[in-house]
Amino acid sequence: MDYETNLRAELEILRLHEKLDLLVAERLAGLEAKIDGLAQRT
Repeated sequence: MDYETNLRAELEILRLHEKLDLLVAERLAGLEAKIDGLAQRT
C-alpha cells in the first residue's frame, strides 16, 4: 500500500468515529431525558 491509500483509510476511520460519537451522544441525551422524566413522576 502506498501513503495516499493509508491516508484515505485513516481519514475514513476518523469519519466513522465521528459518526459513532454523534450517535452515542444522541442516544445518551435521549436516555437522560427519559431518566429526568421518570424522576419527575416520583
